[in-house]
Formats: sequence, structure tokens, C-alpha cells
Amino acid sequence: MFTLKGDSLAAIGAITPRQKSAKYITALAGLEFAPGRITAYEKWYRQTDPHCCTTGDATAVRTREGDRLTPGEPRVVS
Repeated sequence: MFTLKGDSLAAIGAITPRQKSAKYITALAGLEFAPGRITAYEKWYRQTDPHCCTTGDATAVRTREGDRLTPGEPRVVS
């Protein structure tokens, strides 16, 4: 994530998956932008999921305060 400082871009944070997966890496499935916040939609593997198919869904909200991007805790939705 970047912000404009003068005529240049400055990094304020990275958006990476927050939900821990039992077997494989968690994937970002989408992002939703709103003033002061970014919601990340994540797909994650449960212990019994086959390699082909994740069954876990989670969201994690990041909030922007000035030039800081603060990650929130993931919330499992399915």
C-alpha cells in the first residue's frame, strides 16, 4: 500500500493473509477499499481439505491512520 508524499510514492504497509492455514498457504481472494480501511477476503485450508480445494473463508480489515496501515485480526466467516 502506498501514499503520496510530495511528488513521490511512499510505502505504508503490505497486505498479506492474516488467517493461518493448516496445510498450505492462505490466498488473498479479493480486496475491498473504503475510506480509511481495506478489507481482505482470504481463502484458507482446513486440516482435512484436499490440495485442490479450500473450504475456509476469512476476512481481515486493515485501517489507515495517517501514514500507517494497521492490520486487524482475521475473522473466520466459513
